[in-house]
Amino acid sequence: MTGLVSVDDVLQPPEETEVSSNGHKETQNSGDVAEEPPPCEPAWSCIAYSDCLPNNTSCCIEANDTECKRTYTGDFSEFGCNDCEYECVPSWSCMNYSNCTPDGWENCTEVSDTKGCDVAYDGDISGFSIPCDYTSPVAGQDDEESSGEQETPVNDEPPSCMPSWSCVDYTECSDGLSYCNNVTDDNECNVSYIGDYSEFSPEECCTPNWSMSESCLPNDTKELLYEDLNNCNQTPPEDGYESCDYCVPEWTGRNTSCSNDSLTTYYVDANDCFSQTGLESDLEGSPENETYGCGVRFTISLLRATLEDRLGICINTL
Repeated sequence: MTGLVSVDDVLQPPEETEVSSNGHKETQNSGDVAEEPPPCEPAWSCIAYSDCLPNNTSCCIEANDTECKRTYTGDFSEFGCNDCEYECVPSWSCMNYSNCTPDGWENCTEVSDTKGCDVAYDGDISGFSIPCDYTSPVAGQDDEESSGEQETPVNDEPPSCMPSWSCVDYTECSDGLSYCNNVTDDNECNVSYIGDYSEFSPEECCTPNWSMSESCLPNDTKELLYEDLNNCNQTPPEDGYESCDYCVPEWTGRNTSCSNDSLTTYYVDANDCFSQTGLESDLEGSPENETYGCGVRFTISLLRATLEDRLGICINTL
C-alpha cells in the first residue's frame, strides 16, 4: 500500500532540472525570483547656457546625466540662470523685395532688425538683393494680361554679381581669441557689408611679450634689440640705437725721473679706452702735465726759502 501524499507536497512547485558542464544534474526551484538591481538616480548638470538675454540673464539650455545616461525632459528651471550684461546687436533682414529686374535681381525695399534693438538702419540696402529668374512680358499683351499665368521665356543668364565676404582685419588679442572687425568682397560687387561679423569664427591669437636687450658698441652706440618671450612670430618693434659710453677713462698720474732739479707728472688712462675704441673723445679730459722741483739743489733752495720766510732775513748776507 502506497503512502499518503500531503497537501503541501501537492502544492510544492516542480523542480527544474539542468545539466551542468560536468554532466551532473542540478535542480532549481521555479518559485525563486531574481533580485532586481536598485533603480538609477540621475545626476543632472547643466552643460550649456543661452546667450545673454534682454533681461540680463543667461539660462540653461542643455543638461546631461552623468550617472544613468538618460535624456533630460524637464524645463531647465531647476538649474536657474546666471547674471550677464546684455548688449543688443542688430540683426538686419529684408522684409520686402521688388519684382525681378531684367538683370536677374530682386532688390530689397525694406529692412527690419529681427532682434528689436530700436536702432535705425544706415547701411547700403543693395546688399540684401537676391538673384532671380527674370520673365520677360509677351509682346502684344498689356500689363494686366502679362501678369496672368502664362509660360514665358526664362532668362538663364547668371546674376551680375553676388558678394563673397572674407575677413581681413581682427581685433586685438583678448583671452587668446581675436574677432573679425572688417571684411572685403572677393567678387568686388561694390556693395557694403551690413552684417555683425558673427558669421566669421574668431581666431586663436598670441600676445607678444617684448623684451629689449641692450649692448653698447665700441663706437659708443647702444643697439636696441627686441625679443618676443611668447614666440608669437609677429613683427617686433623697430630696432634702434642710442648713444652710450663703451669705455670711461680713468686718469692716473705718473712721475718722470728727476732731471736738472725737476720732474714732470703726466697722466695715463688706467682703462686704456683709446686703444679699445679709437675714439678721440676718449683722449679728452686728461689733466695737464705738472712740473715739480727735485734733487739736492732743489731741496737746499727750498730750505733757504723757508728759513728766510720764517726768520725774515736774507740767507745770502750771513
